[in-house]
Amino acid sequence: MSIRASDWQKRVVLLLVIVLATVAALDQFTPPNVVPSSAPPGDFSAERAMEHLKIIAREPRPLGSQANADVRDYLIDTLSSMGLSPEIQTTTDVQRWPGSDIFQVGTVHNVVVRLPGTESTRAILLDAHYDGSAVGPAASDCGSCVVTLLETLRALKAGPPLKNDIIFVFTDGEENGDIGAAAFASEHHFMKDVGLAINFEALGSRGPAQLYVTSQKNGWLMDQFFKAAPYPLASSFFTDLMGFFPGARPGCDLEEYMDRGRAGFAFLYAGDTSAYHTMRDNVEVIDPRSIQHQGSYALSLARHFGNMDLNAMPDKPNAVFFNVFRNVTVYYSGSWIIPLAVFTSSMFMLIIVLGFYRKHLTVSGLISGAFAFLFSVVITMLLVIVVWQAVRT
Repeated sequence: MSIRASDWQKRVVLLLVIVLATVAALDQFTPPNVVPSSAPPGDFSAERAMEHLKIIAREPRPLGSQANADVRDYLIDTLSSMGLSPEIQTTTDVQRWPGSDIFQVGTVHNVVVRLPGTESTRAILLDAHYDGSAVGPAASDCGSCVVTLLETLRALKAGPPLKNDIIFVFTDGEENGDIGAAAFASEHHFMKDVGLAINFEALGSRGPAQLYVTSQKNGWLMDQFFKAAPYPLASSFFTDLMGFFPGARPGCDLEEYMDRGRAGFAFLYAGDTSAYHTMRDNVEVIDPRSIQHQGSYALSLARHFGNMDLNAMPDKPNAVFFNVFRNVTVYYSGSWIIPLAVFTSSMFMLIIVLGFYRKHLTVSGLISGAFAFLFSVVITMLLVIVVWQAVRT
């Protein structure tokens, strides 16, 4: 059997298109480049943030430890040097883990500071926990989140004032069941002013930062998110999946704020989880690009929502959203799910009927095609795993 030159050309073009599409798709999982410390004061620089991290992540700092208190003092000194008036919220809180009889109790010391706006409607809360596990210096989880907030605050102060107040909460006791966030949400008088909460977390030591939790009725929020974030990475499949696992709830401060009716986002990066809660979670293994990605969310969203009327946040149905390529996203209202499913199913059935009618399809051909499709899915998954491991290393 001979193959014409034109057929070979078509196959080569198709192969090139597949390769280019694969490279472009994988590119979205590459964090943005680090902005140097020489960048303008109003920019977020992971290089500047890393200087804080070298001090914060020297040793383990679990709840109640001396290292925990030392980091708290460092936060107070750093915030005070910016001309702000931070306060410490000290209280004892008890939390029950969902679906179990396990309780967590502890005395927490949250560090809270407020950046006043010019004409605030509702405040924006930025949250990160400064405590860590007892087994490692917790550079990623969540020293990286703390320095993300410090650098964001510095950049905000260097730029024009925002309309809305920005409340920075450095929570204590997150590793003990979010007791610091629960204490702030239930007891602090600033909470009544909060309209939007944004939380940062880390599960690994590298990789892109992605949206992993949102509040319900997020249609308007997601529309604003994709307008504001310079490097958005988000999938409603992932955010919806998180909602089905109650056991994941204690790992996210945002849940405490959403329980009180606040809208919100939570972001994390999760590449190379082997360092999570180990001595390897140190400054040497962390990828500063992950901090740069977190900072791109923190600063852009603070500035975007900071100049909006947060009393007028409409409730719209949950959105369906996902990335296609870097900075190319698809999102639409969840109310379109059933109509689109009916439409695509109808078109599929119509194609099958026409195929049989015109004798282009046979039963045996459909069966063999189905098996070929399943086989290609398995092979594709294996190839993606291999390529992704190669990209990570």
